[in-house]
Amino acid sequence: MTRSEALLILVGTDPTITSALTFAVLEQEGLHPGCTHPWSISTKYYDADISVRLLDVSDPTPSQPDACILVVDAAVGESLSRVQRWWETRAIDGSSVRVLAAYGADEEDPRLEAARAWCADQLVELVAVPLPGDGEALSLTSEGVTRIHEALQAHVWPGLRLKPSPQHGRAAMYAAGENDVAEPLGPSSLGGSCPNPFLDELRGDAPGNWDEDEPDSSVQLGKAFEAAAGVQGDLGMEVMLGRRIWLWLD
Repeated sequence: MTRSEALLILVGTDPTITSALTFAVLEQEGLHPGCTHPWSISTKYYDADISVRLLDVSDPTPSQPDACILVVDAAVGESLSRVQRWWETRAIDGSSVRVLAAYGADEEDPRLEAARAWCADQLVELVAVPLPGDGEALSLTSEGVTRIHEALQAHVWPGLRLKPSPQHGRAAMYAAGENDVAEPLGPSSLGGSCPNPFLDELRGDAPGNWDEDEPDSSVQLGKAFEAAAGVQGDLGMEVMLGRRIWLWLD
């Protein structure tokens, strides 16, 4: 695997728990510890092909991952310390998605106090994943699992392929040939003069910095995602990916 390919690793102390969480987050069967598996992620805005590897803390790290999910068993005291040692000796600096999944705990669990302090120091997001109910299994809708999946969706993966920008409101009416639609008031396209810090970051505030025809736009989109990281939902995604922001202002 070359470094140009996207890599997601999940590291834990219990292979059964790591495999169960991986299946729930990725909705993909047949993932085995120690092996590299292909995974495709498709969102409203992009498609991406990713290599996924499940590791034990005793396994060597294959390379710098783009996303790293640490999996600990909240019921086993040494599980956290073993994962912490793995992280601190591997120097996973290039990973943008950094999550510690605490299996078998909820957000208020006092057993997570040490994990909270460590995660704050290491800039890792702590996500509690409670035990599933009787007769149930972890799934994408399970508490905590959904958050991990969202973090993976929001990441700018190397080599992602953008989908055509969706058209809404006036844009959709123009596309349908309704040419008598009134223009929106004021300059509000990407090239207009309406101040917007997210778009200034996206385009570098200079002509030529953004190439709409560039097939691999992951590098160009990186700063836009970071600038809009605090904006949630479809609105935030349109800020990050939209070429003409007035399309969703209707």
